[in-house]
Parts: sequence; C-alpha cells; structure tokens
Amino acid sequence: MRTTALLAAGAAALHVWMVAAHGASHGLWAAGALVIMTALCARCAVGLWRHRGDSCRRELVQLQVMSLAMVVVHALLLFGIPGGGHGHQHGGMSHGAGPVAAPMYLMMASIPVELAVAAAAGFTLRRLRRAAPDVSRGAVPASPRPANAAGQPS
Repeated sequence: MRTTALLAAGAAALHVWMVAAHGASHGLWAAGALVIMTALCARCAVGLWRHRGDSCRRELVQLQVMSLAMVVVHALLLFGIPGGGHGHQHGGMSHGAGPVAAPMYLMMASIPVELAVAAAAGFTLRRLRRAAPDVSRGAVPASPRPANAAGQPS
C-alpha cells in the first residue's frame, strides 16, 4: 500500500511541477483542473500512507479512476481531441511539425506514470479483496486449528 502511496505522491509532484512550469500555456480551465486533480491525488496518497487495511478502499478506487482519467486527458491533448483541432500546440508548433516541444515530452512521460499509479492501486485493491473474507455470502473467517486437551494445536 505504501508503494502505491509513493507512486501517487511522485505523480502529484510531477503535476505540481508541470503546472508551475507550464500552467499558463494551457489556459485557466486546464490549469485549474490539473490543480484540483493533483490535490485529490496528493490527498489520496497521504490517506494511503496513513491508513492500513480495508479502510482505504475509497482512496484506492478514487486514485485509480483519476489516474486513468489523466491518461485519457493527456492522450487527447497529445493526439488531438476529435473535431477539436490538430493536437496539443505550444509556440505555434503542433505534434506533427518539427521538433516536439518540451511540455509534450512531459505529457508523454506522465502517461506511463499515471498508468503505473492506476495499476498499483488496482493490485492493492485486488490484494485487499483476496485478504478479506466475503462475509456477505456467508463466508466465515478461518479460525485457528483446534487445540487439544493440553492447549497445544493438534
């Protein structure tokens, strides 16, 4: 669980740097959305770091959904929103014209980071589901082996 928290904190730090360095070039709405999602990501990372066990399922699901949403948003910005232009542009250069601008490399680099965060959250959720018995279906947690008359496990 702490690995997932560290990955989320790293992704949040990357996004904070991206907003600080290039937020103005994306416009107010995009920078605002990025700040909000980064704050939620950081909140989830802190929650995962502090809590152990079953209490952090909500943070894990929220983190996974936000990370996958960021992958989609970055892919749409990189490759162009259907019907909405020809891809992400910086300084009059699109992804198909000449050398690629530095912010585009950052967006391309953030996609695998977000996928790693989503995968880590998914693996942690799966591990939590396997560890917890399904009480709703009548499953009973495994009890220790019965002890013999001397109090020793048989």
